[in-house]
Amino acid sequence: MSVHDNRGLREPPATVEAATRLVEKGFSLIPLHRPYARVLGSYLAKKNGKYPLTMMSFLGTSLGHKTPTSTFAKHPDANIGILTGRPYGVVIIDVDFPQGGESSMQALDLPGTLTAVTGNGLHLYYRHPGGRIPTCSGRLAPGIDVKGEHSFATAPPSLHASGHRYRWREEDVAMSELPGTTVGRLRQLPQRGVLRDFVHILALVRILLPASALLARLLSGTER
Repeated sequence: MSVHDNRGLREPPATVEAATRLVEKGFSLIPLHRPYARVLGSYLAKKNGKYPLTMMSFLGTSLGHKTPTSTFAKHPDANIGILTGRPYGVVIIDVDFPQGGESSMQALDLPGTLTAVTGNGLHLYYRHPGGRIPTCSGRLAPGIDVKGEHSFATAPPSLHASGHRYRWREEDVAMSELPGTTVGRLRQLPQRGVLRDFVHILALVRILLPASALLARLLSGTER
């Protein structure tokens, strides 16, 4: 079976049970929209199951809010996101095979660690080394994204846009440490997490403006 062959894993996952196991392992979670959910228009609909489901989820990536597992009971079809960065003790290396990530992964000589199979590659989970680890896309190496400060990654058994499910290669594996050379290279990169926060703020505004307009119409109707 190839790393992309998740065809036997398309059945609906036990989201609450999976979220509970992840929390027990020490991860902090947020609920995410499933692929192709229409969220605030076509732009966010293209996020392919990787966009926070609730307003508090938006805040989670910036302000350290943690989602209780009971939230997934209310949204059993939600994807699961794992928060990354220093407050959460984890850095995730996203290896995108179609973009050359497999060759880059081998060149970086990354150690074995807790690994999830995605729809087009791998997520490698590492212990956060402390300090600042920037979130970046393709700047460490071609086909390599880094989920560091103010970020998150989609976790098993979430649904990928390809129709397959994220899955663990081996679930009961400890996270390894990032090599010092990789940490040094990452810390030399400028931090761009502020841009992600700005996108989140814009999304919140787009949620709140229609609601406030409706409330104003309702209030004006009661005053007549």
